[in-house]
Amino acid sequence: MLVLKKYWGVLLAVLSGILLALCFPGYDVGGLVWLWAIPLMTALWCCQPKKLKRKGFFLGFLSGFVFWMMTVNWLLAMGDLETVPAAGAWVAWIGLSFYLAIYVGIWSMFLATVGNPWRENVVVSEEKKVSRIEQRVAEKLASRSSGSKKKMNLLDGFGSSLRVLRFALLHASIWVVLEWLRGYLFTGFTWNGLGVAFHDTPTMAQAADLVGVTGLSFLPVLVCSMLVQLGKRLVDEARSGGRFKAHWEILCTVGLVVLSFVYGIRQISYCSQMERLEVKVLLLQSNFSQDQKLGNDEQASNYAWFSAEKERAFDQLQMAAIEKSAETGEPQQAEKPDVVILPESGLLHGVCYEEDIENWFFFQASHIVRNELLAGGDHSVIFGSNFYEVVTEDEQLVYKLGGRDYNSIALAGPRSEVMLESGELDYNVGEMSIYGKVHLVPFGEYFPDIPFRESIYSALFGYAPESSFTSGTSYEPMPLKVGEQTVGVIPAVCFEDSVGRVTRKFVKAEPQMIVNVTNDGWFGESKAAQQHMANARFRAIELRRPMIRCANTGVSCIIDMTGGLVDDVTGETQMLIDENGSIFTAGNLFGYARVPVEAPITLYAIAGDWFIVLCGFMGIGMIILGKFRN
Repeated sequence: MLVLKKYWGVLLAVLSGILLALCFPGYDVGGLVWLWAIPLMTALWCCQPKKLKRKGFFLGFLSGFVFWMMTVNWLLAMGDLETVPAAGAWVAWIGLSFYLAIYVGIWSMFLATVGNPWRENVVVSEEKKVSRIEQRVAEKLASRSSGSKKKMNLLDGFGSSLRVLRFALLHASIWVVLEWLRGYLFTGFTWNGLGVAFHDTPTMAQAADLVGVTGLSFLPVLVCSMLVQLGKRLVDEARSGGRFKAHWEILCTVGLVVLSFVYGIRQISYCSQMERLEVKVLLLQSNFSQDQKLGNDEQASNYAWFSAEKERAFDQLQMAAIEKSAETGEPQQAEKPDVVILPESGLLHGVCYEEDIENWFFFQASHIVRNELLAGGDHSVIFGSNFYEVVTEDEQLVYKLGGRDYNSIALAGPRSEVMLESGELDYNVGEMSIYGKVHLVPFGEYFPDIPFRESIYSALFGYAPESSFTSGTSYEPMPLKVGEQTVGVIPAVCFEDSVGRVTRKFVKAEPQMIVNVTNDGWFGESKAAQQHMANARFRAIELRRPMIRCANTGVSCIIDMTGGLVDDVTGETQMLIDENGSIFTAGNLFGYARVPVEAPITLYAIAGDWFIVLCGFMGIGMIILGKFRN
């Protein structure tokens, strides 16, 4: 008992970290997002140590460290790869968790000092001010009315409620700003912001089209702060003889939550009533391990799998039409996809270009795209590839030393027939579009020029750093032919679908959809894939564009404009799973992306992180107000 009494603050901080981790995929107890910070706030405010800043930072850092250690432990799966030493995976897991926990520590340091509503100097000053406010309100009401006791009781405690709300707004604003900084500094890590806990709560998630997923973090922190302060008020009122006052902070906080809930219902209904263009999509998920993706022999085998799986999917669509004909007694036309999509690095023998003559060539991938993947219909193919810069030497194309190399998405339009001089029929790939990834992953796609660069990289990956990818610069959507219409494709490679500030730059007032190709095979069959998909769902909500995700190992799915996985026309869940319900499977998924014909431009798409700026000013304003009142 003595140990518990001595370290109860530490235990409460650890409990908050555990509760927060349980909100995210891999645990999925999302309702805890409304309660997770209560233990930490209690630990910060119920003790008055001499070193407030140090104690506050330590407790917050500890809570954040527990949270991140539980939610990014999928980094350990990298240690199973031949190219990554197990020690490197452990360093990445612990090091990243340590860094990310610093932001929670800074937030807690604020709460323990300027954000502590129970500091002695604050309480004395505030109680005097509150009593004067209440007295003035009572006097004014008494002079204007008959002095109804009921009215007096309703406004009794109004000043105390304002004080609770002022501190709650401060706590929520600081959290939002720090979470945004975490997603921005050093290229940013936007993963698992507090708002992502609403990934399976569609009504509460819809406000992301106004404030972004980072802005969704505001309400849960506000609620936690209000509940802790409310509990303290109720205890104090009970001790003062049971004279309970009105608690306007409950009405205001519940009102904000209800307002967000009602807005969510309204947006879900609004999106379902839009005029939408049906885009038929075929996703090919190969489920190759990372070790299977390297080497010419492995690539040849992978190409053969994509070709065979595409043919199998077409056969399945034909059989479905035959079965439906037998049921209805009427002939049915087999459905054909408008686009076939392969995952990131699906075709590693990529596209090459020579800048001086703007010459485009395929290497080994040309045959499979032209003669196999584009065969059998009037569809396009989107695939993850590398985009190399080459030069001509001795009438041959060779890789340019020090040239640009992009991790890219390529879109090949429907093929066309050509007649060779020999009289044989051949095919040309349709119009090509290429997108080079803009937001690169540090230590994965490029290695920052830092001290001991080679040593650190060797420790993580077992070899010295080689060439890095080049960051792309284009924010133009890729044109996709759908019948007689064109749909703009907002491209996102790998973790770009978790970075809203990148995808919003592609938005135009035209039919659009987001296409993400990714390879989570680096992390095996861990919770990384589920977390990745949960983060990605908010891009569809923020921009009100459906999203198609084609992954190497999962999750391959079609997400509608409200972040849902169920097609509201067919009623089918559009996510690739096997007969056991596992996302880690090889196969295909045929489904429908419902693209709005008159695509709305959301507030988030227009103004971006405006709410973070507002929170910054609001936090500063609350701090200044508190200093002035004291």
